[in-house]
Amino acid sequence: MAYIPAPSEQDDSAGSGAGFRTSLGPGLFVLVLLTFALAFVLAPWSFEEKAHALLHGVCGQTESHTLAFDDMLLPLDTRCVGIFGGMFCTMLLLIGAGRHRAAGLPSIGAGVLLIAFLGAMALDGINSLMTDLGKPRLYVPTNDLRLLTGWLTGIGLGSILIMVTGMTFWRRPRTQMRVLPSWWWPLALAVPCLPIWLLLQTDAGAVFYSISVALIASALVAFGALAACAIVMLRNRDNTYERWDQLAPLATAGFAIALVILLALAGGRFWIESTLGLPTPS
Repeated sequence: MAYIPAPSEQDDSAGSGAGFRTSLGPGLFVLVLLTFALAFVLAPWSFEEKAHALLHGVCGQTESHTLAFDDMLLPLDTRCVGIFGGMFCTMLLLIGAGRHRAAGLPSIGAGVLLIAFLGAMALDGINSLMTDLGKPRLYVPTNDLRLLTGWLTGIGLGSILIMVTGMTFWRRPRTQMRVLPSWWWPLALAVPCLPIWLLLQTDAGAVFYSISVALIASALVAFGALAACAIVMLRNRDNTYERWDQLAPLATAGFAIALVILLALAGGRFWIESTLGLPTPS
């Protein structure tokens, strides 16, 4: 993939925040994050109700497909827990491995595995749907398989997000660095699913709250990253950032947009369910 260098008049802006000049910097992002957290905590409903409402627009929240902790249901069903968990964990691990500037496609072997992972989730999803409809099925669906196949798909989504942000944000994207350089990388990124699965087998309230907060964070990161990329491209600021701290104003804008998107999707779904008389997941 070829890249067109940013015009020289934009290069000078990289050192001052790539066009988002502000004296607040990372402090602004922390302030917005704390404001959201405080508003979420003070809202007059239970934590479970608030988490379910916030993520209602991105998941069907089917009760029979959702894990419970002391009668409290996770805000996403198990397949979506895998998808968002796998995506979030993959992004963190790739950034930790120094691949945040990687702008190259996965290797052929890794790409084949990612396609196979997606196919596995599609097969398991169809099999689960056939079971719900009372139709012939290939096997008995389980939440364990929903978690695993969702996680495998999340690996692909997280890798793509890292690659897209790598080729969009950074002033010197590493176009020759593949985001997943070998076939074994997707397999290695699937390993964290095991400790998460073990945690989900417990009935501890602490696990429920921790996983729920992580799922909310992963949804905000996913939509926020896409929103940030859109902002950069619309402002014609591609490839103008050099340091993480320069991304703070952009991260703030992306976070705010992501929150609006989640609220709009949830509100729209609640409205449709109310208008059509459809059942709302508890």
